[in-house]
Amino acid sequence: MAHSTDDQGNDTPSEFADTIATAHYRRAHMLDPSGLDNVTSRLAVVVADGTMLIEVMNRAAVLVVGMLDEIAYAGITAAFDSAPFTIAPTDDRAIAIDAEQYRTGDGPCLRAVRTKRWVHLGLDQVKQLWPEIGRIAESAGIDRFVAAPLGRRDRTVGSLNLYCSESDDEQHAIGFETDVLSVVVDHLNIAVHAYGRDRELGEAALVLRQATADRATIDTALGVLMARENLGSTEARGVLHARARDSGTSVAQTAQRVLATGN
Repeated sequence: MAHSTDDQGNDTPSEFADTIATAHYRRAHMLDPSGLDNVTSRLAVVVADGTMLIEVMNRAAVLVVGMLDEIAYAGITAAFDSAPFTIAPTDDRAIAIDAEQYRTGDGPCLRAVRTKRWVHLGLDQVKQLWPEIGRIAESAGIDRFVAAPLGRRDRTVGSLNLYCSESDDEQHAIGFETDVLSVVVDHLNIAVHAYGRDRELGEAALVLRQATADRATIDTALGVLMARENLGSTEARGVLHARARDSGTSVAQTAQRVLATGN
């Protein structure tokens, strides 16, 4: 059985090795081998719970923004149930655009979920279809949307959402659905499937919402510790985890106590 390794050097299932055999991976690897190796090492991790799925989604969003200049920011829509929500936004402006889509029940990301197809729309098209979404996007300097559906078994349960600014490299822009982004989507699909394999969709959504809220609480508490105790991010995380172990509480509960008391 083929194996690869994650970014901690742990063995990962053969499905990750199968992923890197795809044609778009091979093409992308020829163009940027170190970049694609970084994608695989960051995303080919075993997802056993909602917290790890959110971590993979955050890594994916950060990676695509870092690797492709025309992507201004990114995020992921989770649509496991009838109330979609955003995970891993790289910018608050992504949250504002997504919120309008969820309010109206339509938009590029929700269309990708419903149709199970990649959605590519320019700003003018978005303004015609959804004027308020177009207004918010234009004020944020966005001129193009790309949304890739994410699937769990026989059900599409989300989308990778890319908010793009103008690019001088039109040929690069045309190839969004191939190569680098397709490799990222492959890994996200594997992660979503692993997370949802033994869960009902409603349960999966509930757990993800709680994990998303916990992550936000933890990130805020880390900021408090960094500012109050003059710590780096890694040091602050170590302090928070140590306090959780010492008190016999979860990291999220410890973070809540930091926010409530400052200690």
